[in-house]
Amino acid sequence: MSRFHWLVPCASALVLAGCGQRQTMPADTAPTVIVAHPRITPMSGRIELTGTVTPSATVDLIARTAGTIRSKQFVDGSYVTRGQLLFRIEPDSADAQVELNAARERQARLDYARQRRLLAQDAAAVADVEVSKANLDQAAANTQLARISLRNTIVRAPFNGFIGASLADVGAFVGGAGAPTKLATLQRLEPVYVAFTLGERDVLRILASGKAAHSAMQDYPVHIALQGESGYPHIGRLDFANKAVDAATGSLQARAVVANGPRAALLPGLFAKVRIETGDAAATMLLPARTIQSDPLATMCCCSTRRASSSAATSAPAASSDAIARCWRGSPPRTA
Repeated sequence: MSRFHWLVPCASALVLAGCGQRQTMPADTAPTVIVAHPRITPMSGRIELTGTVTPSATVDLIARTAGTIRSKQFVDGSYVTRGQLLFRIEPDSADAQVELNAARERQARLDYARQRRLLAQDAAAVADVEVSKANLDQAAANTQLARISLRNTIVRAPFNGFIGASLADVGAFVGGAGAPTKLATLQRLEPVYVAFTLGERDVLRILASGKAAHSAMQDYPVHIALQGESGYPHIGRLDFANKAVDAATGSLQARAVVANGPRAALLPGLFAKVRIETGDAAATMLLPARTIQSDPLATMCCCSTRRASSSAATSAPAASSDAIARCWRGSPPRTA
């Protein structure tokens, strides 16, 4: 009993102490908003995009005659000129086929001449002469095909460009029945293409600028730069634009042709920055890039303007992701 009487006061004291404490809830904290002031400066209208470098022509060299590769006349990855000998396929089989078909053609020609003489003597039917003429034509065609096959034993470059690695070694049999044998790939890198996608608003801006030759937007000047290059040192022109805007994405496929020079610095597959000038210099609002957000349809920035004693947040379209905006006319907002 003495132990029980000792525990009761202690428990009572703990209950009273707990009741005397006030529970505090954490205070609501507003999110931190970064505010930046815009800057007005004269700047020419421009559209800035990203694109991909592609060769202006690509050809897969295919073995069109069956045979063994006798020699390879180029260094992998080198520059070759139009008409340069690249591969030589063993010509013996094709040469023999030419001789065989030529002999059959001579025989068919002799038979046709004999049938015509017999017809003149009323010793042959007209149908026999017609059959003989058809056999001669068929033999002549087979001879021509054999000569083409013989010419195909020599593989030459169809245009100037850079050739890739050889896909068939000397001594390999190529051109047999089944899938065609790919020997190498030749790419023309002077000039090159830069493919990119224009938004619907960008297309309208280009057409409204008056610099495009016509509605196809061909010959419109385009400035190109690779990652890490300062400025836009490569200048090209728009040579292709799709004839329809994709209704699902609001975009249009376009392509610029750009001179590559002897060093061929613009390699296929590289990402490139594309700049298109759309107008003369005008007052432009510059915003820090971190204040701009983009989605597939538009580039947006949130702005705060003060009217009387209240502030309202609005969103306005920005010109591009490098912090160039033409959102407002007249007095600009105080902050962005």
